[in-house]
Amino acid sequence: MEWSLRHGRSTALFVALKLCPERIYTNDTVPRLEKILLGLLQADRVPVAENGVRAACYLFEHCRRSGQFIPVALVGPYCRAMNHASNDVKQLLAATAAHQAKVAGDSLLPTELMRSLLPMLVNGTKEKNSAVKASSESALVAMLHMRKKDGGRGAQAKCFAMLDAGAKDALQVMIADCRLLDVVGTPFKRTGKFFSLSL
Repeated sequence: MEWSLRHGRSTALFVALKLCPERIYTNDTVPRLEKILLGLLQADRVPVAENGVRAACYLFEHCRRSGQFIPVALVGPYCRAMNHASNDVKQLLAATAAHQAKVAGDSLLPTELMRSLLPMLVNGTKEKNSAVKASSESALVAMLHMRKKDGGRGAQAKCFAMLDAGAKDALQVMIADCRLLDVVGTPFKRTGKFFSLSL
């Protein structure tokens, strides 16, 4: 398929998942939709991969709000967007993570998503690209509820319990290093890269 056509279709898909996910994500469409999203998330073309990240974000958001389990088959490919060759895709992954944490309010994101996403965002803070690094730090602050009155201590304890020893240690070092504390005073900003095609 011509990549520009695939890009157009993927744009229509993520907008549909944002505006009317209950009509798109049904028992009849789950297998096909998951297959399509897997293909988008693994795409080499940057605009297509970005739309895959957006679409997965809106699907996870819909599942959380409607009390459904998020599709586990998509969690790994979504989080591995941090390993994409493009810094734009990496930055977008962090932006969508921060967005999901913000709309979740006082609740944590689903455990199966947090367990995979937190270590990838920690890796993102070690990237040479400053935009990817800053976006990853902001996403971690949002996901750990570090802007809450208690500094997110309750949320952090729950997150530590989700992680294996290596990921837990890496996250604890990041917090103890005060790098995330520097981000806490910075207001949450919508990332234009993420919202540029939103309606």
